[in-house]
This record gives sequence, structure tokens and C-alpha cells, in this order.
Amino acid sequence: MPELKVTDVTDEERFMIIEQFRARPLFWKVGSVPYKDVVSRRQHQQDIAAHMSLGDRIFTEKTIAAVWKNLNDTLRRKTRQRQEELANNEDNPVNWKFWDALQFVTEGKPQDNGASVSSHATSAESLDNMLAAFSSNHSKESSPPNDEKSLGDTPSPSNSGYTDNATGNAAPSKKRKRLTNGFHDSHSTFESTVSLPGHYHDVPQRDVSFSFGEVVADVHRRLVMRGQMADAAHFKKDICDVMHKYDLKMAGE
Repeated sequence: MPELKVTDVTDEERFMIIEQFRARPLFWKVGSVPYKDVVSRRQHQQDIAAHMSLGDRIFTEKTIAAVWKNLNDTLRRKTRQRQEELANNEDNPVNWKFWDALQFVTEGKPQDNGASVSSHATSAESLDNMLAAFSSNHSKESSPPNDEKSLGDTPSPSNSGYTDNATGNAAPSKKRKRLTNGFHDSHSTFESTVSLPGHYHDVPQRDVSFSFGEVVADVHRRLVMRGQMADAAHFKKDICDVMHKYDLKMAGE
């Protein structure tokens, strides 16, 4: 009997092939030792072909490899398309029947092994903790003098001319301590109790804000890198909602 062509493979058979590859991490998990072992990959493809063949439905290693390649090519294209949509604040569902079944490829691990916990829930919890610490630190700070800039007018710490220009009318004997690399390394983890010597009330506030921004950006970046685009979009929306609520609160004071 003639072997099946890729175009002859039904959707049901494609789902079955996906499950066969899902049980073989060496095809999709980059950290797997035999990931680049061509001999092992061909042997597994032959095993899948033998498992799928039934009656006059004859699968070959070549057919299995072609079906898997087509699925992965489409997955990459759909993933790029979704990333572009999310970048434009468009959260449209992916209209492809194999999208959910192939998410283990993007995440690098099966979804039913207990390791794929909802990252959105984890991110939301982390966000709440960070916001609580940030709010606590902000409320403890005394009001800045009239000649000091407010939070909304404070330049970004990344501005190269910021440190020299922000000293204002500080007394010569009270020199501002620059943030060195050593200080930044020792405080790479967000801490709400960080403080600096001197009478510059806005220094701790700027440092905490900068650290908070780094943490938020890192969480969003990791979600995108894992292909969890929906969770990344929800996380981004949560941040925007919090910023909006803060703006409304400040406007009412």
C-alpha cells in the first residue's frame, strides 16, 4: 500500500502525532541531552510511524517528520503574530486548532506534569507584594522641601546628568553619595527599607521606584520569553490599572 502524504493526514491524526511527540522531550526540549542526536530522533520518528500505521493508513518516518515540521513552522508564525498583536494592545484569540495542544513546545515542558502553574496568578501575587512594599515605603517618607522636585517631576535615574543637577541647594558639607555599581549589586533584590545617608528625601524614593520598575519589567519579559502571551498581556493590564488608580488618587489630594 502507498504511504500517506502530508496532505492526506487528518486533523485527528495530527493531534495523535502531537501527543506522540509530546511524550518525547528530545524533540522540543532544548535542554534534553539527545536534542541534537539525529540517530535518536530518526528512531523515535520510526516508532511514531509504526504506532500510527493502521490498516491502509501507512505512515513513514518521512511523513511523521514532515507533519511535525509543518506544525512547528505554523506555531512559530502564530506566536510571532500574537506577540505583534499584544505589542499593539490587541488580545485576540489565536484562530488555530492546534495552538493549545502545542503550547508545551513553547514552554519547554508538558502542561500536565504539575509544573505549569498559572503564571498569571503567581505574577499577580508578586505584584501585590511589591506594591504593598512600595506603598509602605512611600507613606513613611516625609514631605520634600519646596525647593525639591515632586515624584512626577523627578528625572529618571538613567539620566546621566541627573545626579549632578539634582543637588539643588544642598550644603557643601552634605555631599550626595552616588549610586555605585557595588551598591546596586548588593541591592539587586527589591527592598522597601533601603535608605541612604543625608537629607535628600527623594533618594530612597527614586531608588525604590527604579528597582520596582526593573522587577516588573523582568516579570513581563519572562512571561513573553516563555510564550505565555496571554499572561503577559494580563500582567501588563494589571500594571496599567494600578498606575491609573494611583493617578486618580493623586489628583484627588
